[in-house]
Amino acid sequence: MKKFLSPVLLGLSSLTGIMALVVTSLTVASHEEDKNLISESLEKIAQLKDERKEEQAVNASKLSRERNRNQDLENEVAQIKEECLQVSQNLDGVKSNLESIYKSVEDASLDMEETQADIKLAEQQLNSLRETVQQLKAELPRINDKISQALGDGEDFTRQKTDREYELKDYPEITEIIRRHYKRVLKEMTKYGLERPWLESGEVLALKFSSIDFNTGLVTIPIGTEIGVKGKMVFAVLNEGSELCKIRIKRANRYHSLAEIIPMIGRPLGLKKFEEFDLVVL
Repeated sequence: MKKFLSPVLLGLSSLTGIMALVVTSLTVASHEEDKNLISESLEKIAQLKDERKEEQAVNASKLSRERNRNQDLENEVAQIKEECLQVSQNLDGVKSNLESIYKSVEDASLDMEETQADIKLAEQQLNSLRETVQQLKAELPRINDKISQALGDGEDFTRQKTDREYELKDYPEITEIIRRHYKRVLKEMTKYGLERPWLESGEVLALKFSSIDFNTGLVTIPIGTEIGVKGKMVFAVLNEGSELCKIRIKRANRYHSLAEIIPMIGRPLGLKKFEEFDLVVL
């Protein structure tokens, strides 16, 4: 029996030893594997740390760049605000300049309107002067006849003076008195002849008004000092015997005069209906 069990036990012992060896081998192998895994894990951890450091360095660099960029943006915003403020101030100055320009344009427009009104009045006066020149040209022969007549009258006066002086030369005392009186009369007659023309009360003049301004009440007439018109003279304006109004001379030139319509007398608006009028010296 003992001989039979001995081989069995030996076999079991061998099997157990083999199993122990296998287990030991497996354990050693597992340990080596775990050791390798741990080494790989440590390497991965070290690699992850390096990668984390690199990532942190990259993030720090990005953060620094972002901060610098934000600072640059803030500087740009501040500069833009300053430029906007300056532009706003410039716009205020431009607006002020534009207002000044607009005012200058309005003043220039008013001056242009006044200039156009002056030009229109000057054209009216020029037309009046042209009409006066035409009238003078038409009356020039008559004026020459009057001049010739005046010269003839002067020669007659001179001959009469010579005759009177010859007749009275033998009467010194009497003739001296008569001579002085004669000289005074001759002087007055000469002055009377030279100062003519003049206008007398009741004298009637037929004419056309050069211009009439009902807003200001001013009238331009184509007669002047040449025929005796003077400042402050008053005329009645008639048409077909009916009195329309009265006018007073404000300023008289040689060939035309400026008069004003005397208010509250007659019917001045009736002047619109007619072209020719009679002026009666008052």
